[in-house]
Amino acid sequence: MRLRRRAPGTASRRLCSDAEHAVLKALRAEMQGRRGEDEVRAAIEQSNLPALHDLMLPRGASHTAQIDHLVATSAGLLVVETKRLSGRIVGHSQDDHWRQVFAGDPEDAPPRRIYSPLRQNAVHCAAVYEAVRDIEADIFVHSRVVMTGVAEIAPQLAPFVLTLAAFTAELRSAHAPQPDGATARALRRVAALAARYDGRRSGTMVSGSG
Repeated sequence: MRLRRRAPGTASRRLCSDAEHAVLKALRAEMQGRRGEDEVRAAIEQSNLPALHDLMLPRGASHTAQIDHLVATSAGLLVVETKRLSGRIVGHSQDDHWRQVFAGDPEDAPPRRIYSPLRQNAVHCAAVYEAVRDIEADIFVHSRVVMTGVAEIAPQLAPFVLTLAAFTAELRSAHAPQPDGATARALRRVAALAARYDGRRSGTMVSGSG
């Protein structure tokens, strides 16, 4: 058997270990997630509606909820969960997990499961309501799951998620709350509460006229 020697000046090729591959995969997912959040934040800022971005709130006695965006409108607070995905996303609105399927996947490939953004954002909405319910018990807190990227959403899920274009259109038709109204006061309450948790992350960002 003859050994082939690497030509001088050419880089050696090293396979990633499982641990390194996992780190790279997590890093790529985080970068994609940040890109999606930036796209949605830009749409919110263009609407000039009062909003908070990347905030953390208490959830129960010992947990926290990290929320991508919170927008104040005359119709109430919009709690926005952003996902930037690819492939085909299948499942049902009541499922705890959805499946991510890519073209060319072998039939026996293990399923790629993602936790339902609807379930995830329901927890976020509960945290927001818990923070503001003493201002006005019947204040409206609405869930919005926004999908950016090129993912194909199964028909069973399509009514429950928004594309970036659809969410942008909703923002354009929305109106800002009255500055002294319950919704505006609720947003200020959330901002003050989130400020207590900013040391655990990069810090809450504010946009819009509020």
